[in-house]
Amino acid sequence: MKINKKEKAKTKVKVTHLMALLVSITLLYMFCVLQSQGAAPHVPVIKSTQAQLTGKVRSSAKQNSNGLVVDIMSIGSKTRINYQEVQRDTFASHNSVRFFFNITENDDADPTCADNFGPDDAYAVSKFCHRRKWEEPQQFLMRYLRNPYARTRWLKNKPSPHGWMCAQVRPSHGLAKVVEKYRAMEKTHSDKALPDYLVIADDDTYVNLELFEQYMSTFDVTIPRGVAGCMVRSPMREVNFTIPFGGFGMVFSKGAIMNYMRPVYCSGNKMDDFSESACRRVADNQIGESHLFQDGMSISDLQRAYATWQPYAKYKEWTTGFCLHSDWMWGFFSNFYNISKHNDGEFYRDVPHARMDGYNQSELYAGRNEPYHAGLRRICNNEKANCDASSPICHYQTPEDMTRLTSEVQKAFPNKYRTR
Repeated sequence: MKINKKEKAKTKVKVTHLMALLVSITLLYMFCVLQSQGAAPHVPVIKSTQAQLTGKVRSSAKQNSNGLVVDIMSIGSKTRINYQEVQRDTFASHNSVRFFFNITENDDADPTCADNFGPDDAYAVSKFCHRRKWEEPQQFLMRYLRNPYARTRWLKNKPSPHGWMCAQVRPSHGLAKVVEKYRAMEKTHSDKALPDYLVIADDDTYVNLELFEQYMSTFDVTIPRGVAGCMVRSPMREVNFTIPFGGFGMVFSKGAIMNYMRPVYCSGNKMDDFSESACRRVADNQIGESHLFQDGMSISDLQRAYATWQPYAKYKEWTTGFCLHSDWMWGFFSNFYNISKHNDGEFYRDVPHARMDGYNQSELYAGRNEPYHAGLRRICNNEKANCDASSPICHYQTPEDMTRLTSEVQKAFPNKYRTR
């Protein structure tokens, strides 16, 4: 039986439509799941959007009066800038995205860190941090973190141990630069300077911003919230500490960004409740940060000062050192400096520094895992090939993966993404 060209073309169109329908059904199913957990339908109109990469700003003429405003801060490296370029041009082309900030070595306090600091230096820093004594009672967190800090054997398995170590201060410097931009915008556009959410992610992270918008729009953005894409919880019997897990990223609401930006005064009559709490933490000197604080600083300023104070290039002169992974920095400042609201869980009612949440309650337990812990992982399972168009956030994604995933979502929501 022969099939003419017209029939072949019709068949091809039907198959294409069927594939798009299947993607739509999958995404609709995920949306229903989110809705059952408290999400509500949300159809945004396009906002004034811009994207930034290597100093260039791309604007969209389309305007929008509804929907979320999302800024993205991607942490990467100039050695593979193509990852950030693809992020910008794929999922960050969603209508909700206003700015795309790419953070690389060029944004570090020492852009040449990895050029003047080799693998043996990284191993020496590891040894210093494992031997560093934290003797004050209130420095319990650093005593706990001394053991899991980057071990030499673990570092040797990395392609660039020194490059990885230099990158641990990068998110703090990136946040400070983003905050500087927001402060400059406040002078002329005070009511539009801040986004509803700032998404911070690695350059190999994929975010389904359609699902993100649907889910996160159910929360009040003015309430300060620090949300880890995948939250890691340490055993309570050892220390109550929560951090975002690697490339699954961190999300701050507008309220949390405001807390990061507000000036803190520990003297005079300018002390409000937030300052009073922050000043108690400064006095505790939990990670050796107290001497860096000056009246009028914001928590973002203090975080950057701590990341800058003792550079890796001068580790042989260290006294305190920088002995934190970048994820631990987010965990410490978000929880202990009250950037985020207190965790609503009854179990954490009496733990003042329990302030981080997991996206859709996704959580990894860092202690001995029981069968029920597997059910808490949720988004934490979305790594490498275990990711599809219905996944809200994924880690270890290649540029090809991000292109494919975004293309599948675009077929279901063709009007929700900008074209270059």
